[in-house]
Amino acid sequence: MNHKTILIIEDDPHISESLSEMLSCKGYNTIVQDNGLDGIDDAVRQFPDLIICDIMMPGANGYEVIQALKNHKGLKGTPFIFISAKSQHSDIRDGMSAGADDYLVKPFKASDLFDSVETRLQKSEDHRNSLNELQ
Repeated sequence: MNHKTILIIEDDPHISESLSEMLSCKGYNTIVQDNGLDGIDDAVRQFPDLIICDIMMPGANGYEVIQALKNHKGLKGTPFIFISAKSQHSDIRDGMSAGADDYLVKPFKASDLFDSVETRLQKSEDHRNSLNELQ
């Protein structure tokens, strides 16, 4: 088991439950929030290893969430994946320009989710290890 914690911020209960189930089956701990403001609070309190966030949500949208977290000293290096039904090339570019590490268009395949999560966590781990080697 890998014991990494993933924060899921998604206002659709069917999607958030599905994400949580899929990731739990792969050994991840999940925290689920249904709006951006509570997602920000949980991130600041629990420092997850990765965040998956919808864009269009009540409270604070995904862009407001990523802005708040990228400005937080302890969270700015946390991998962040947008999930959204917004599928235009410009939407994806906007998400990446906001600082997301990846962008999955709903509906997406479980294999794409797992690939994205595992790649982002591995890159984060590699980055942390290279910083430790410099010290």
